[in-house]
Amino acid sequence: AKLSSVPHGNFAGRYPAGIAQPITLAKNGVRHIRLLPSGEKEEVLAVGLACSECFSGPRLAKLLQPGFEYEKKAMEDMMAGNFAAPLSIHTSAGVPAALSGFIEALEPLLPWK
Repeated sequence: AKLSSVPHGNFAGRYPAGIAQPITLAKNGVRHIRLLPSGEKEEVLAVGLACSECFSGPRLAKLLQPGFEYEKKAMEDMMAGNFAAPLSIHTSAGVPAALSGFIEALEPLLPWK
């Protein structure tokens, strides 16, 4: 059942649920192009956001490239009807091959090391 006539109306983020929120259409570093609830587009400088916003452009692309390639290969395999590497898997069925690399990358950042 639809609870709100506002697009994304059941989502509460910067504004309460039921309030139409700007939609970010594109980003280039701190420059964002947003679609306002009025239908107008605006460019804003988004400064002071969460720390994940420090990655953009080539740095973000470099960070995301391995995962993108993994997903691309899995999609190609699925579309061909072949076995494919799991994009997600319940731990009762096994663990993904990427788990070891993830743990190794995380280990140096753990507070008890």
